[in-house]
Amino acid sequence: MKYIIANWKLNGSKPLLNEFLNQFATYNSHNYVVLCPPHLLLSDLDSINIDNFFMGSQNVSEFTNGAFTGEISAEMLADNKIFYSIVGHSERRTLLAETNEKINIKIKQLLSHNITPILCIGENLEQRDANTFKQAIDLQLEKAFKNIKIDDKTIIIAYEPIWSIGTGVIPEISQINEVHEFIKTIMKQLYPKNVNRFKIVYGGSVNLKNYQIILSSSLVDGVLVGGASLDSKSFYEICNFKN
Repeated sequence: MKYIIANWKLNGSKPLLNEFLNQFATYNSHNYVVLCPPHLLLSDLDSINIDNFFMGSQNVSEFTNGAFTGEISAEMLADNKIFYSIVGHSERRTLLAETNEKINIKIKQLLSHNITPILCIGENLEQRDANTFKQAIDLQLEKAFKNIKIDDKTIIIAYEPIWSIGTGVIPEISQINEVHEFIKTIMKQLYPKNVNRFKIVYGGSVNLKNYQIILSSSLVDGVLVGGASLDSKSFYEICNFKN
């Protein structure tokens, strides 16, 4: 069973969401689907009753409540039956100065409200070329999970090589496997008794041309899909992957 996660970013509309819900009305694959549209499209979803199909948020506030205009809290997400949330996406790290320390707080907020975090990590082109990408990923993981207990909760880690996002260029499957195996090694060091609670998915220019070889890897627990997730038929095909 794989996790197929759609990140619409700053795209989408009510008609597009309805198109997706109609497309998935008869979905019966064994894969988990998590659709993450902009926040305004997350309300009024009580009528959705599709097996293994969930709605997720693209972000969550580090704050519980208060005078923080424009923020959405984990409590609000939980109140609207949102059980997944992306956190630490590279675009928020680079464009909105989101730090590892803030990401750590956000993960704690999500877990305290039984929301599964989808933590994005990855290296930029400079770190890849300098062969320091493992150190960068190690640092992101250690800081993201500082003083966090896992217990029986599930955590999704999305490896997204920043140099691949939106470029159409993806690493070789051997490179993806190398990083996923490295992430698992780090998580085993951090959580030796709970390492199986972590699912590691790949994100970075996933599309109809490459999703099968990526999902066929035993080291890949799913994919985080960007641009290709805006086409309901393409995304539906990816979600119906069978190994």
